[in-house]
Amino acid sequence: MTTPRPNPNPIYDTFAPTALKGRIALINAVADTWLAEPLAHELGRLGARVAICSPNPLAYQAILHELLVLGRHGMAFPCDGGYDQITQEVDRLVERWGQIDILFNLATTPAESPAETLSIAAWHETMDQVLHSSWYFSQAAAKHMIAHTGGVIVSVLSDEAAVARPETVHGAAAKAGVWNLTKTLSAEWGRHDIRVNSVLVPGPGVEHRPTAQQIAWSAVFLATDAASYITGECLDLTG
Repeated sequence: MTTPRPNPNPIYDTFAPTALKGRIALINAVADTWLAEPLAHELGRLGARVAICSPNPLAYQAILHELLVLGRHGMAFPCDGGYDQITQEVDRLVERWGQIDILFNLATTPAESPAETLSIAAWHETMDQVLHSSWYFSQAAAKHMIAHTGGVIVSVLSDEAAVARPETVHGAAAKAGVWNLTKTLSAEWGRHDIRVNSVLVPGPGVEHRPTAQQIAWSAVFLATDAASYITGECLDLTG
């Protein structure tokens, strides 16, 4: 029997334990309640250091312990989505770990509401949590990526970004904005070796859905060297 030759391409093992060794990953979980944990687990499993920014950092103690067991570094810090706080925390992360290589923006799905009765407060809250926080984190991270050697930004969106569905006007507008951030920033920051992509997942009411683990795998793939020629794209997981 012929012995298989080792593959000479180091990115062949896309999900190898060293695929993201030495990379610093930041998860914007300002508007997330379900994806940050599996995403942090996969990043740690591939060798990355992981920081989670959330209004409730204590909620992530279990995954931080899990990262520690894996022999990885992890931390969670408080952030409410305001511009000043985001830029300060990103700067502190870089001061502590030296750089930032990967940013994940996790966009929540807000409660549905008829457009004619949607409150101004609900509109602004959705914009702040989804569109504004994604932009603030992207800009703050990109400044350090440009000064370093480039990086990767991945935003996870539900399909309101592209599909018209009643009573989702606020979420649809915010997520469509993030999708257009993806395309525009990929065109502008490509010269700095920054790749910007999105992952599109099913919105509310869709029967067949990927698991959180499957979404995390797809998002992490876009952060690996195996996706080094992919930018400005939306990986569609809506089936």
